[in-house]
Amino acid sequence: MKVLLPITLLSLALLLSCGEARVVRFQTGELALTAEGPLFEGSNTLTATYTPALEAFLKAQGASLADLQEARLVRASLSAADDSTLALINQVTLSMVADQAEMQELAVLNPLPQGVKAIELGIAQDQKTVADFLRQASCTFVADANLLRDLNANLTLTGTFEFDLTLQ
Repeated sequence: MKVLLPITLLSLALLLSCGEARVVRFQTGELALTAEGPLFEGSNTLTATYTPALEAFLKAQGASLADLQEARLVRASLSAADDSTLALINQVTLSMVADQAEMQELAVLNPLPQGVKAIELGIAQDQKTVADFLRQASCTFVADANLLRDLNANLTLTGTFEFDLTLQ
């Protein structure tokens, strides 16, 4: 009887931990990524600090931060107020960084199409630490944009980002 109880408890714990994982889509909403001018031809950095409402989102999904196994960026869109803004840029690389996680490159588009007001970036396959960014109180989206000429004003792009969250 003394041996049977620990084996039963261990079996029950293993059974409960082997529940099927599910994937849910998490969206940031619109974020303003800004670089303050004057800006010069070449690489310039636009940033947006983001405070993920992940705990509330997960609670609505019947989950908690402890249930988050993995997160992957699946869509990264950038738009401008007009097509002349994106015409200034020929390449964009998107990364994320946070206090407790090293910067990771997540998406890129090179070259940018001309005459458009919105673009979709190509998503990186390797995304090891994305869940670490979203678990923190805040993180920063960083867009390195290669400008084709000098600009004496601020540069702002609107970003929307979608993540697939794997929950246990």
